[in-house]
Amino acid sequence: MVIRSIWIVVLCVLSLPRPVTAGQGADSIRVLVWNAWRGGNEVDRGPEKVLRVVRDVQPDLVLMQESYDVDGDRPTLGRWIASELGWHAHQSESPHLCVISPMEFDATHFHDPWHGVGVRIEDDQGRAFVAWSIWLDYRAYITYALRDDPTMTDTALLALETEKSARFTEVKALLADVDEVSMKEPSIPTLVGGDFNCPSHLDWTVDTTRMYRHRRNLDLPVSLAMYEDGFVDVFREVHPDPIQRPGITWSPMFREKADGTVQAFDRIDRLYLRNPSVGDWKLVPVAARTLPEGWEDDRIPVPQRVFPSDHGAVVLDLEWRPIEKRSLDLRIESVDRIADEAPHSAFTDLLRVGDRLYCAFREGDRHVHGADGRIRVLVRDRDGGPWRSAAFLEEDGIDLRDPKLSLAPDGRIMVLCGGSDYEERTLVGACSRVAFSDENGEDFGPVVPVAIDPAVRSDVDWLWRVTWDDAGTGWGVVYQHQQDDPKVRLLSSTDGIVWRHVTDLPVEGRGNETTLRFDGDGRMTALVRREGSDSRAWLGQASPPFVDWTFDLLPEAIGGPDLVRAPTGDGWIVSGRRHLPDGVRTAIWWRGDDGSWETLATLPSSGDTSYPGLVLDHDRLLVSYYSSHEGRTAIHFAEASVIPRDDGVFPSRPESVTVGIRGERSGEDD
Repeated sequence: MVIRSIWIVVLCVLSLPRPVTAGQGADSIRVLVWNAWRGGNEVDRGPEKVLRVVRDVQPDLVLMQESYDVDGDRPTLGRWIASELGWHAHQSESPHLCVISPMEFDATHFHDPWHGVGVRIEDDQGRAFVAWSIWLDYRAYITYALRDDPTMTDTALLALETEKSARFTEVKALLADVDEVSMKEPSIPTLVGGDFNCPSHLDWTVDTTRMYRHRRNLDLPVSLAMYEDGFVDVFREVHPDPIQRPGITWSPMFREKADGTVQAFDRIDRLYLRNPSVGDWKLVPVAARTLPEGWEDDRIPVPQRVFPSDHGAVVLDLEWRPIEKRSLDLRIESVDRIADEAPHSAFTDLLRVGDRLYCAFREGDRHVHGADGRIRVLVRDRDGGPWRSAAFLEEDGIDLRDPKLSLAPDGRIMVLCGGSDYEERTLVGACSRVAFSDENGEDFGPVVPVAIDPAVRSDVDWLWRVTWDDAGTGWGVVYQHQQDDPKVRLLSSTDGIVWRHVTDLPVEGRGNETTLRFDGDGRMTALVRREGSDSRAWLGQASPPFVDWTFDLLPEAIGGPDLVRAPTGDGWIVSGRRHLPDGVRTAIWWRGDDGSWETLATLPSSGDTSYPGLVLDHDRLLVSYYSSHEGRTAIHFAEASVIPRDDGVFPSRPESVTVGIRGERSGEDD
């Protein structure tokens, strides 16, 4: 009976069907992720059996773990397989992690001999990617723990990932090095695959708790760390339902212990992909499966098994696809210095109302501290002419900062700004202030504090920018950066003064300055600056009632962020502070709805610079910003032509809107 079982498995495993589509074409990549179990030495002729699986799968890339020394006069398993196939291998310092491929390596990367080695590969069409083989701490396996003690609390279970093992610490350290490599070449995809020794939050869900005895609905931190760093789980991209396609990799070899305790099955071997949002090419998951496709009879002694590892292997197919390019170009036509009377003029915003343009900024003697800041509002004709002062706002003992302009539903211009209270150089309190113009946009009333919902109010609240919807509701995000666990909270208001808490945005990494905009379908988009973690900005989206948000990680850290919807309707024009090797600049980017990211322009700027205001005036982009590139920190105003690609045209220029007529808007997103 045992002999018959072995023969069946030989047919199932060694006679795997040879692939005829993905993995063999010039436009695809087949990846094999596999922990080969102690160099294949635990089963009879194990290395030869590993080699046979590799031959049958026909991968373009193997990310191998436990590539140990092979019995006999041979090198480590990965190197031996590469030599047998005439391929290339990179194993670095440890007899553990190995990358194997028929393609040559343009560069190799090292994180840790036991936790991460990588390679850069470029094909004959110039399409390149970086791939890492990784392994994390095996101790305190969470699925065993829950099997052995079903009464464990969620807190105790999560502590296995963050305190009882080194997995979470290791994955954060790994990602820091992976990101450092990616930032040097942000236009190519990154693959990270291997033995994570823990399950994924995508597999521990409400539904899977009903199917599997040893699972909970938990936000597992290691897999979440991968997602928060911009990676997607390739297997789950192809097979999103963990019930229908569980993808178990631990363990086809051992199904129960000697005492009869059943195995704690889970998907612990995974491949993650992070695509670029710049460049020409991305990788798209198209197929995924696990091996062996038929599990052997567990009564067969381990040395006689045909499949030679205690870990299942994962075979994943990805296709090269071009990144869709932006639908417009930007040409800077002019840049003028429009204000420099104060020792330090900074933190701008811009608003078009009818035939007028308004520009607001802070006047002070330095970026922070020193004399309290005051708010200056300039106005000029929409199509040119001199700027003149329309308002000068101040409050005794309060540093007014970073003004933001919007058009309230009653036609008045609203000036929102931060209000910081300092004792010498120590911030002792903060609450945003607001002032309104008259209906003609001329005389501005007194500066008054806003009223933040008592349920979320703190001693230091900064409501940073307001955007009004078509129904007359104002929306903004307040950030509370001095709290131990700083929050970014979505608020709403009907009068611009009293603000109600709606929800907390699920932003990690010390989110703060946030701009909200609406697209043509009524969805809200949030561009969030972050100062913790990797500091890269987050872009989120939600539909009414704006309580369920999804966020994407952008390639850049963006200070003083602003964005407007592109006139082509398929993306956003984004601006803010950009960090370059030779200093900071104020930059303008394209963010396509397809995830593409390109630099449109870098404005003349250096030193203390950023905090742009954007107005899209038909085929012109108008930008206010501040910079120190001409000496004293001053306010600059740029005009750029927006040029549609592929001979496209924009709708005809809208008619002017008279100030003070309720319900008519300038077309600008504020």
